[in-house]
Order: sequence, then structure tokens, then C-alpha cells
Amino acid sequence: MARTGETTPLTNIRQAIANAIDAAVLELHTSIPGIVISYDSATQLATVQIAIRRKDADDNVYEIPPIQRVPVLFPRSSAGSVHLPLAKGDSVLLVFSERALDRWRQAGDVVDPGNIARFHHFTDAFAIPGAAPDSSPLVFDSAADREGVCVQTPDAKVVIDSAGLVRIGKRGATPGEPVVLGTVLTNYLGAIHSALDAVLQALITGPVGVGNLGNPVPTDPTLAVTLTTQKTALSTAKTTYVDTATTNVVSQRTFVDRGT
Repeated sequence: MARTGETTPLTNIRQAIANAIDAAVLELHTSIPGIVISYDSATQLATVQIAIRRKDADDNVYEIPPIQRVPVLFPRSSAGSVHLPLAKGDSVLLVFSERALDRWRQAGDVVDPGNIARFHHFTDAFAIPGAAPDSSPLVFDSAADREGVCVQTPDAKVVIDSAGLVRIGKRGATPGEPVVLGTVLTNYLGAIHSALDAVLQALITGPVGVGNLGNPVPTDPTLAVTLTTQKTALSTAKTTYVDTATTNVVSQRTFVDRGT
């Protein structure tokens, strides 16, 4: 039996196995924070610097070279997507694929790995925006913004608040301007049109009032022409924003023509 502290062949084997496992684990890359050096919004590819330096067996600390052409992951499908602007210095989470991505990135389908023997490698990374240190939490204009679903830029924000209202406004505005539902606005515009149309028609046909002697006063011909013009403009607005499916306020278009 070996005495305490005595090295035996079995001890040496165990230590060699442990060292080999440690060395293999050091090259098994899973995920790590990164910092964006540059980003191409057209291709959604970034150059990313790993944010935590490495230390070797001799306690030497060094930086890993920046990873080039890293795909940035945004919520997306074949039917829609959400894109965020990325700037130099933004933090991301780097996630490393367990197999080489070369063939998959070219074909985008189920592919054969080929002869590329690369596993959990730095070059097979995806970047996920949103990872940030404790010193950089998201900043909101108000508690209402924090408690709702908030999409914001340095200048503007859209908030779905806890009351179910959608609010749009500039940063710093609390709580922002409520968004009117298209059907509500359409019904309102239709009601306003009906009321104004009746008033204009009454003024056009006259009489417009009672004179000093108690007799009805006929509509002045010049005024009638002006009122008729206004009535036509009102009808055109109703046709555009209420009656026509492709241009009304509940369609895919807005008050500003998108040219489609």
C-alpha cells in the first residue's frame, strides 16, 4: 500500500487523465460575452471581440483575436423579422456551434459535415444582442414603460402598457401619445362627415336664418358655391379615409402615401 504523499503509477495515470480532460474542456467553447467591433446591417454579420481574456497554464493573460463574419441572431421567420441597430461597443452573447457551420451557412438546409473536424470552435459563433454587464441596464422613461412592452430608440418609443393601450412618443415623454384604433377612428370620421354634410347641405339650400322682419334669408349665391366646394372636399376625404379599403385608416397604408 502506498504511503501518504507517495506517487504511484496509478496516481500518475489518474493525474494524466485529469490533465487531458482539463485541456479538452479548455477548448470546449460554449458561450461567452462579446463586444461588437463592426456590424453590417445588410448582411447581419458582425466582427466581435470576445470580452473575457484567456489565461494559459503559466498564468499568462491574452486576448483572442476578433471573430470575423459572425451571424447576428434576430427574431425572424419566413414571414417576418425584428431587427435592432448594432453599433461599435454594443455587447452580445456569443454562442458556439458544436459542429462547423461552413456548409450550413452556404446551403441553409440539412447538410453533411464533410471533412471539417471542428467542434465548439471560436469561428463557429453566433451573436445574440442583449447581453450586457450589470453597469449597463436598460433605461426607461418611467415605471409604466418598464412594466409594459417597450420598444425604444434614442429618440422615440412605442409602449404597450399594462392597461392595454399602445402609446407612441419621443424619449422623455411620459406616458406618450395613445394610438387610436383604426376602426374607432373610421367610425368617428364617418359620424363627423354625416353631421357636417347635413349642416353644409342645409346652408347651401337655405334659408340661412331669419331677417329683421321675421322672414327667412336666402343663401347668398357666392356663399352657396363656397359651401358646395367644401362639401365636395369633405366627401372626397370620406371616400379616401373611410370608404376605400386600400387607403382608409384601417388599411395597410397610412395618411402618408407609401407609393405602393
